[in-house]
Amino acid sequence: MWLTAFAYTNKPVPRSNVRKRRQGPQRLGAGCPLSTAHRWWQPEARTTKLGRCPQPSNSFDEAIATAPLDRLNELDEWREASRVALRIALGSGDEILVRFDNVIYSTISFGGSASDAAESSAKTNGIKKAVTILKSARIIAAHYGGTPEAISTLPTSLHVWVRGVASAAWAAGLHRNAVEEAARNIEVQLRIKTGKADGTGAPLVTDAFSPKPPAVGDPRLRFPEFEEHTNNWKNAHEGAMAYGRGCMMRIRNLYTHGHEPTVEEAYEAVVALSLLARWIDAAVVEVAP
Repeated sequence: MWLTAFAYTNKPVPRSNVRKRRQGPQRLGAGCPLSTAHRWWQPEARTTKLGRCPQPSNSFDEAIATAPLDRLNELDEWREASRVALRIALGSGDEILVRFDNVIYSTISFGGSASDAAESSAKTNGIKKAVTILKSARIIAAHYGGTPEAISTLPTSLHVWVRGVASAAWAAGLHRNAVEEAARNIEVQLRIKTGKADGTGAPLVTDAFSPKPPAVGDPRLRFPEFEEHTNNWKNAHEGAMAYGRGCMMRIRNLYTHGHEPTVEEAYEAVVALSLLARWIDAAVVEVAP
């Protein structure tokens, strides 16, 4: 089951908190009373005296299925739990989360006072709009591998320079930090390979892949599979130089200075850095004669 914002528990619910089993359409599953099961964000809703409740496929399904259209007093809890699910699945800066936050649930927002009926109607309409947004988010999550599980962990195929330093932060949900650590380690490994004591970011990568001949104290990285000074050789080295500059400027610099990516963007940034690491690792060092 994919990463969810809501912890499960095996602690039995006290007998006094368990209502009698209901029959028919009011029940979400055998032994799972609607009176507790609709509170999917609460750990105690997961267990009854008859055992654990059957769980919907993911938190988007749960949020959509349990929208409190007839339980308006639970709106705030439901809205916050749904928001956390959105943030974990799509990232804190995702435009869908912004749309969800901008849903209006009250007529008072427009000034003045309103009757109870008008307020209830506004809340109901707001919930319906929020559910529509959750359905859109579910489609986007499915696009990334059926559930957000596809981006809750990093691929094992990533280069070791990237995966080795980024996995722990990524698993903790610190996506920007994971990208930062990957970029920083690439710089370290590049300095070690070229024997340089200093240099960072785009200038470091530019010097390494420059098609210019190496100089004393300024070695180059070369791809030996390409014949020297052919078009393929030129494309390989100038392309790697441009790609590396892009990674350092657009990814490393912006993330280091506080840019908060969506989870999808961060995932793709890690993959992009992995390719750069692979090229640096595969290249051979050419020094001045």
